[in-house]
Amino acid sequence: MAKKEFLKGFGFSSIMNFLRRGKIREKKIAKFDENQVFVPSQTNLKAAALHPKTQEGTLVEITPMGDKGNIYTFQGDGFAFFRAGQYVNIRLNYGKSIIARPISIVSSPLEALDGKLSLAIASNPKGYFAAKAPELLQLYKTFEFSGPSGDFYYSSTRDEPHVIAAAGGIGITPIISMAKAILEGSEDFKLTILYGVKNEKEAVFAPILNEICNKTNKVSFRLFYENKGEYITSLAIKAEAGNSPYSLFVCGPQGMYEAFDKIAKELGLDQKHYRKEIFGSIKSLESIPSYPGSKQKTYKGIIHMVDKIYEMELPYDQPILYALEKEGIATPNRCRGGICGYCRGRILKGEVYIPEIGDGRREEDKKKGYAHLCMTYPLSDVEIEIPAP
Repeated sequence: MAKKEFLKGFGFSSIMNFLRRGKIREKKIAKFDENQVFVPSQTNLKAAALHPKTQEGTLVEITPMGDKGNIYTFQGDGFAFFRAGQYVNIRLNYGKSIIARPISIVSSPLEALDGKLSLAIASNPKGYFAAKAPELLQLYKTFEFSGPSGDFYYSSTRDEPHVIAAAGGIGITPIISMAKAILEGSEDFKLTILYGVKNEKEAVFAPILNEICNKTNKVSFRLFYENKGEYITSLAIKAEAGNSPYSLFVCGPQGMYEAFDKIAKELGLDQKHYRKEIFGSIKSLESIPSYPGSKQKTYKGIIHMVDKIYEMELPYDQPILYALEKEGIATPNRCRGGICGYCRGRILKGEVYIPEIGDGRREEDKKKGYAHLCMTYPLSDVEIEIPAP
């Protein structure tokens, strides 16, 4: 009796019910009607609408932003609601190659529900994607892109009610989306924007921010001109913060993150109060102190993907993901900054280099030899296994 009472106290009847479920499941499978129409639950339908794998939109407007780039506006039946500051990944075909990049959303969350999505793409004649985007993104054509991604957004449970956002160049675009969200009421926090540009000609987004600031007292912004010796410093941030707590958001080129890592330490900000949006490959491997250097210009790559094996050359100075895309291999990816893990693969043989700034792997993945291929560079011939897309 004592043994039964002991087991009963730990849910003995529940354990027995669980063990019987295998036979119950087998009986249900045997009775399954192949002609039965499957009706998904409302919960699953809503989840699919909020977190779609892909979305489609027709390009209806291209707005030049000086020589900084263009804003591409897409029209659709209704895009997924997103958090202001997130991005979508757009994939284009160029010959046999695939070119994909995470693109900042400039429009507001409520505009997406109305079927409007605006994306900002910077001009860069030397960029693999940016140089080809104006040619490939043609008006009135329909394009496919991912659902909204990224954690560079405001959260009331994580961030302070006052956000100081420091942006440089095209990095201002997700901040503009935040400002629009505050204006329309889909977000509620105080936003102070510190916008660094090289000169007045580059301040192409200033009119948009001025218009928003004139309509709400929850958003303010200040320009810093590099040609006038003006820079965003810890003193400038302290002046805007006063004695109240704040969260610091940073978005811009890679050099800006190196500077702000030091500024965040000067300000005594912990990881929770210092957020930065990083996507894109490293511009110069040789500039990273931990990079050991390469003995060759290219290496041999053997890629296992589902039931196929690919062999290709891997340039030493490009992420392995880029080489796959140039061969037309559509492996999953999103952030392209080593954080999200969509392009995860297992290194079976060989040596690779993963910059610390883009190493977003879990500790268990590190132990088992997995890498995020968007931030993985070859140091020898390698063999890699990639899960099914």
